[in-house]
Amino acid sequence: MKIVVEGNLSSDGSYGIVNANLGRVLARRGHQVAFVGLDLGDHDLSTILRGPDYEGLRVSVGEPGWSPDVRIRQIWPPVWDRRRPEERLVVIQPWEFGSVPRSWIEGINNVDAVWVPSEYCKRGYIQSGIDLAKVWVVPNGCDVDSRVANSRTRRERTRLLFLGGAIFRKGIDVLVNALDQLGDATLNRLDLVVKEVGHDSYYRNQSLLEGSLSAHPRVRARTTVESRHLERAQLLDVIADADVLVHPYRAEGFAMPILEAMALGTPVIHTQGGASNEFCGPGESLLIPSALATSDSSNIGDLVLADQCYWLEPSVEQLSDLIARFVDGHTDVESLVRAARSRAASLSWDHVGETAYRALEQLLDEGSPADSLSQLATDLALQLEALTPRPAPLLSRLVAIGDFTTARQLATICEEKVDASVGAELVRVRGLLASITRTAPDVWSAGPYRRLLGEASFEKAGRVAPERRSADGEQSTFTRPPRSLVEHEMF
Repeated sequence: MKIVVEGNLSSDGSYGIVNANLGRVLARRGHQVAFVGLDLGDHDLSTILRGPDYEGLRVSVGEPGWSPDVRIRQIWPPVWDRRRPEERLVVIQPWEFGSVPRSWIEGINNVDAVWVPSEYCKRGYIQSGIDLAKVWVVPNGCDVDSRVANSRTRRERTRLLFLGGAIFRKGIDVLVNALDQLGDATLNRLDLVVKEVGHDSYYRNQSLLEGSLSAHPRVRARTTVESRHLERAQLLDVIADADVLVHPYRAEGFAMPILEAMALGTPVIHTQGGASNEFCGPGESLLIPSALATSDSSNIGDLVLADQCYWLEPSVEQLSDLIARFVDGHTDVESLVRAARSRAASLSWDHVGETAYRALEQLLDEGSPADSLSQLATDLALQLEALTPRPAPLLSRLVAIGDFTTARQLATICEEKVDASVGAELVRVRGLLASITRTAPDVWSAGPYRRLLGEASFEKAGRVAPERRSADGEQSTFTRPPRSLVEHEMF
């Protein structure tokens, strides 16, 4: 296969790390790969490709003279245009705040596939009306030098690390507020290191760090801020030397620092319900309970979203309690680290390269994604056609992704097709779901599962289902975040 990898290639950001490693592991599988850097000159890129990681591989720099089978592109802001009409175009584009920007819709329809690093990301696309078959989940990966993974310094106080942009989305204010709730005895037994990134580039004028620390002088006294640029190996050293990585994010498409910490043997405290839970769950980390919050505006900066804008709001109180228990030695750190390292090994770049290669093969063979969100649509369609449906597993899966309204509608449809005992249980479940939908935001109003049920209802009535625009929704805005979705465990 002939592949062009185009976009960011510098190791200063996650886009460049992902692009460079995807190209490398695909080349290691024998494919011919050309790197087209949009942030590095050909000279700098050629220097990187002469390194030992690329020795013996069929790689080149710049737009190739040969015709590629596939172009894989990732850069911000995304570029959806094709360079060559004969090639397949894959755009890697994470998104964190629910529905995708409306201005992307036409571009998305122009490409052959969109790759996202998590099913949480894919939800935002399909909630915007994007075809399930267009969006593929290819996770990010991580390789670390084993010599780095055992370099933690012995010290008297527990070192907490926050790594990333000190912005609303990453939750630095949540962390500072949580630390301020600790008593002096606990707070004085810890230090917070903030390795702020992007403050002078892609996150310029977005930092909440100074304001948060100014409002909480007790926490400022325990905080060291590192704003200097660090090379990749230095950043890994910082992670490995921390006693715990704390990442109380509101919105992430993947959260690379969490995977890196897992691989390096650094315990992790992070938000429950988000993208990182797909590779770092209970028993592998400490999870901060969160609530789904929605905006009364569909704007993110100068971007207008196709439908709902939402994020997760981590509990400050619960985070404070988790930190206190960790500092006081009430956490089984060894067990967490052992499980997390094992999970991280399953996301080595070689493993991710295999996933990427299978996705490219499927794309060239006109195949479809095989993730759980796509499978849910397939299973739902089968149940709607079944003479005697068994909806309980589907109801559980719909509830798990927060599509309570579709679950309630499915229960209603199936009541007529099942025996009396099952029907009575469905009536009970439908009542519970109706109670939830009165308070929980409906972020799935333009999603594929609602459309499937709508089409089934119209067909039963002998009518043609109307087309739905991607930006349509049954509810437009919500001013207050509801209870956490994780509270609704009925099945």
